[in-house]
Amino acid sequence: MRKLLLIAYYFPPIGGSGVQRPTKFVKYLPKFGWQPYVLSTDRPYGDGGEGRDETLLADIPDDVRVWRLPTPQPRPVYRLAQWLGWRSAAIDAYRRGVTPPPVTVTPTESRSSNLVARVRHAMLAPLYLIHNPPVDPAFYWALRIVPLARQIIRREQIDVVLTTVPPWSALITGALLRRLTGRPWVADFRDPWTDNEFTYAPTPARRRFDAWLERRLLDAADAVISVTPPWLEGLRRKTRQTAKPFVLIPNGWDRDDFPDLAPVRAGLPLPVSADGRIVLLHPGSAYQGEPLPLLAALDRLAAEGVDLDRLCFHFIGHVHPEDRQTIAASPHARLFRLDPQRVPHDEALRLVREAHVLLLLRKGPGASSGKVFEYMVAGRPVLSIGSGEGSRLVEEAGVGMGIAPDDVRALANALRQIISDYNGFVAQHYHPAWKAIEQYERRALSGKLADVMSHVSRLSGKQSASSTETYLPT
Repeated sequence: MRKLLLIAYYFPPIGGSGVQRPTKFVKYLPKFGWQPYVLSTDRPYGDGGEGRDETLLADIPDDVRVWRLPTPQPRPVYRLAQWLGWRSAAIDAYRRGVTPPPVTVTPTESRSSNLVARVRHAMLAPLYLIHNPPVDPAFYWALRIVPLARQIIRREQIDVVLTTVPPWSALITGALLRRLTGRPWVADFRDPWTDNEFTYAPTPARRRFDAWLERRLLDAADAVISVTPPWLEGLRRKTRQTAKPFVLIPNGWDRDDFPDLAPVRAGLPLPVSADGRIVLLHPGSAYQGEPLPLLAALDRLAAEGVDLDRLCFHFIGHVHPEDRQTIAASPHARLFRLDPQRVPHDEALRLVREAHVLLLLRKGPGASSGKVFEYMVAGRPVLSIGSGEGSRLVEEAGVGMGIAPDDVRALANALRQIISDYNGFVAQHYHPAWKAIEQYERRALSGKLADVMSHVSRLSGKQSASSTETYLPT
């Protein structure tokens, strides 16, 4: 068995969508001759919105070793700010014992010409970089794990290092380990970094620094992987080392998560709600603005006198606070059920199977979502509101329809058909192309990753055949 060190900040029992990909890789790579070792954290930064999902631990083979290092926090900065009488979201989180996110420390009152206020500001300003580190809040963790990772590489005779991001700081870890140990490093991008329109909004200076660092790190990697063609091509354009492998390995679905796949393929009966309502389900986070096209389409239907009360839009997980307020203030608030708490993955899959229509909300040409692949085998039609990769995948798999977010008329027509003739909507848009769907099965995708790692490992062996003694256990 060849050996892989996987650096995955988000890993079970941490929950959320970001853990699915590394978890399934760890589950299936041993079947392709690769033994994973995992380095993660015990508690990620932020407010804990990703939650915990103990059920995902069942996918981790018993012989896989996992090291978890805490995420360092600049507690002296919090203590000093608290002592000076300043407050922020991070200070409040620190008081509650929650791992706080890095936010700029600001006074409780607007900036004053008062001498005491100016002194307070001057004392805290030099600590900004400690409080809000470069790249992302996992920066200190990414540096902290380097000595342990190096020790694991030497002791376990690791063949390849794989980092999966975000958080982007793990790329620094991979580049450092590449330089310190000579072991090949594969960088896996679940999301783009400086091109990420959803989560990346830096200052101009920070953007320039991050763009420079991103190019340097891409140059250092032995292979680069991403989940959609537009994102992969964007990464390729950023590097001068175009001869290295740039490999598309999308997210996927796990056959073990769908024991009822045979009846799905045979055609599940349509669900029946006790109250007669049609449930349109969205499990997982919704980024700012993504639910709003629904409101515009509902406005159009209401103006036409369509009875909307048959619809129930069920959102499970994070919805941006401004969108929640917009929904609550709209005349259609009664149609929305917003459950902010995440549910375990197996519970989410159960709800997916019981819904009438599955919502996919993504903006941007390269934007996709891991849930689209599980949608493919759920036996329910998908309504994708987005002009990017997600809609393309839905239509390629034959499991639904894609609508551009600004095409209010088309979205209103789709909702009208769902209300008046749900069976007709299913018959028109749900024709699964199982040959296309099966290519996204997690085991097959893990085999593709194994091929990438075998390739870089062979190249590394040819380039430094005489250097193996460096990595013998001490």
